[in-house]
Amino acid sequence: MRGAGTARATLDHALSRVGDRVSNETTPRPRLTRRGWALAGVIAVLLALGWSSGARQINAVVAPALVALVVGFVSVRRSDYESVELGTPPPGVPGEERTFVVELEGTGLATVSLDLPESTPLTGDRGTDASATVTPPETVEWTVSPVKRGVYEVGPVEVRIHGPLGLVERSVRETASAELVVYPRRYDLTEPAAASGELHTRQETVTQEFDRVREYNPGDPLRKVDWKSSAKHSDLHVVEFSEHAGQESVVILGVAARTAVDQMARTVATLAEAALDAGLDVGVTVPAGHCEPDSGPAHRERLLRLLANTGPTTRASSYTATATGVDDGVDIVVDAGDAPLRKGLWEPTVRTAHDSYSLGELRTGEGTEVAE
Repeated sequence: MRGAGTARATLDHALSRVGDRVSNETTPRPRLTRRGWALAGVIAVLLALGWSSGARQINAVVAPALVALVVGFVSVRRSDYESVELGTPPPGVPGEERTFVVELEGTGLATVSLDLPESTPLTGDRGTDASATVTPPETVEWTVSPVKRGVYEVGPVEVRIHGPLGLVERSVRETASAELVVYPRRYDLTEPAAASGELHTRQETVTQEFDRVREYNPGDPLRKVDWKSSAKHSDLHVVEFSEHAGQESVVILGVAARTAVDQMARTVATLAEAALDAGLDVGVTVPAGHCEPDSGPAHRERLLRLLANTGPTTRASSYTATATGVDDGVDIVVDAGDAPLRKGLWEPTVRTAHDSYSLGELRTGEGTEVAE
């Protein structure tokens, strides 16, 4: 066994030196694949038989095999690998397909493999195969359909340059990676105050300094319409105050036991997005962190990313006391803690300073989810 290992290393080194002489490139060195080692073993056996029996016809088989190995090393050494880029798809929700695009630059023949998390199974024509053999320059696409919310690290990309017969290859160390963000999916709301984002709001009275009256733009909240000015101009006008003057805001606190954290995150996302759609400033506090009240596309992305990444409440007892009522500075508490679980339900309880709701009272199209 020791002799076989020494012979293998010697053959590998010798063929690699052949490749080095053909190309100025010195690293990384080509290596024999399993198919290449199998052929090398056959060559060794034939050489031994020819040496012992003196049968010259064996050389007619050995010579082409040796040429195939040398050609494999030469072709791999001459392949000009340049770079690989992995594109980041936009965020989605569970069940939505997202496509990763790998751009490979260079020449020769290459096998590209992408390391995917378990919660992001492949879909489409490639099935479950996360590798592809291409001739650079080439673009390869993989489509995934995530099953859970979360922030996933995808990659790195592995590239292997190999010869036409698959006898020799060299691996390229790549650090190209991407991130897949999967937001919680929203519920459909039927309770009017919840659907309009005004289940509960606070008025932040900073200043009421008048700024201007301007024409109504699509998307402006109707509560800002100045009906007196609109009647004079025969079209809608809105009143603007100085920044953050009289801006309504809502702060949502989410707590959850381990088995109900997805329902909590989904409920908080639903209420927060409804409030953002209504033009309110929204703040969120969950076990993973806190977002101060704000609005706009960038804030929406930060908020949803926080909810995609949050886990359960680490100390359920300390949050259960908070979740029994609405603390100062918190407008809505989404409680998916111990109490709902003891009742055998996955449904979080939504509490405001004025009322308490079960999630089933606010949403539509789905029945109550029972804990297993």
